[in-house]
Amino acid sequence: MSVIMLSSDDNGFTLIEVLIAMVVLSIGIFALFSMQANSVQGNANASAISEASNASCEKIEELLGIDFDDTIFDLGDHSEAGLFPINNISWSVTDWDSDSVDNDGDGKTDEFDERGVKSILLTVQYTDMGRTKSTSIQFLKTEIL
Repeated sequence: MSVIMLSSDDNGFTLIEVLIAMVVLSIGIFALFSMQANSVQGNANASAISEASNASCEKIEELLGIDFDDTIFDLGDHSEAGLFPINNISWSVTDWDSDSVDNDGDGKTDEFDERGVKSILLTVQYTDMGRTKSTSIQFLKTEIL
C-alpha cells in the first residue's frame, strides 16, 4: 500500500490575498485618476487667467500707442468683443483733473499739474469653467506736450 503525503510548503497566494491586493491597487489607481482630473481642471483655469492677462496687456499697449486726443479716449465707457475665452474688453475713461480728488498726494485737488491726464479702467471679461469672470487694471494716459 502506498501513502501519499501532502506537503504544507505551498508557495502560492490564496484567493483572499489576491482579492485584497486587487482592492488596494484599485484604490491607488482611483487616487491617481482623481489627481489627474484635478490637474487638468487647474491647467484649464490657469489658461483662462493667462488669456485674460494677455488680452489686458495687449489692449493697454494698444491704448498707450494711440494719440491722447483720439476719439477712443473720449470720456465715458467703450468696449469691444473678444475671442473665446475672452467675452468682452471694456474701458472707462475719466478726466483725472475733474475727479475732486488729490491725485498726486500734495494736499491740493485738481491742480494744474494734474491736467492732460486721463484715467483708464480696463476690464476684461472671460469664461472660466463655464462661469464669467473679470479682471481689471487701472492706468493713466498722459498728453505729451
